[in-house]
Amino acid sequence: MVNIPRAINGVVSTFLILSTVCVALRVYTRRFLVKKLHISDYLIVLTQIFTVCEAAYIFLGVKGGIGNASFEPTPDNIVAALRNQLIIELFFVVAITFLRISIGLQLWALVKLQNVSSQKKIYSSIQRILIIGVVAIMSIYGIVWFFVLLFQCTPVHFFWTRALGDVDGTCLSNDVQAGVAYSHSGLSALSDFIMGLLPVWILWSVNMPLRTKITVAGLLAVGASFFGDPVSIILCSFIELALGIIATCIATLRPLYLKSTNRQRTTLGGTSGTHDEKLTATHDAPKASVEV
Repeated sequence: MVNIPRAINGVVSTFLILSTVCVALRVYTRRFLVKKLHISDYLIVLTQIFTVCEAAYIFLGVKGGIGNASFEPTPDNIVAALRNQLIIELFFVVAITFLRISIGLQLWALVKLQNVSSQKKIYSSIQRILIIGVVAIMSIYGIVWFFVLLFQCTPVHFFWTRALGDVDGTCLSNDVQAGVAYSHSGLSALSDFIMGLLPVWILWSVNMPLRTKITVAGLLAVGASFFGDPVSIILCSFIELALGIIATCIATLRPLYLKSTNRQRTTLGGTSGTHDEKLTATHDAPKASVEV
């Protein structure tokens, strides 16, 4: 029989470690190889910080009985579980909003790399408008959704104290909460669909090898992907967030990959190198300067 609490901890721990490593590699690549940190890099670090906070509260929730069908909850445990659930949702909303902004800024950087002819300027303008529109709408709605979650009950602590029979407070009706949640999900799906297609369209005109274009476009598309019980929702939301971080970070690691492969060639071929290796290094050098 599957131990659900242990499985939750295992999945969250795995994706947390992977996303942390990818963010660290991205910062190293930008800071020491590309020698330039972009605002999207700072945002992805902020995203990871909130992801770590979300993971910490998921672990606390599991310790308090989340996912354990045989767990007999006490009133105090129910209060703690509801409080943790709200905090997890708040951290997720902040993190996913920062992630979408970071992806938007990466796409903006790709637009700037295009070889824009007079005939393609109109496409570049449309791409910029789409990026600005999606990022602006999702940022505003992320803020709205954050405050709706935070103040869905008045006072705020009534969200979890009502489990103790507290009647000194009010909450938004289920219809209002469902309407906001569905509209947020719909906008998220639409924005992720647009963000998933934009890399392919933008990279079509960027001076990159075809294989690199396909790789970067695929990774950025995964980074924008859209993902009932609370355990499934919390777990899937965390996986969505972590996968987005991992994919968008991997898309920036080409300079690190080139450095590693060039060092391996030097080690295998000796310090003198062959004529073919020199030609390969010369051919690869400009590609390392491409920023995503």
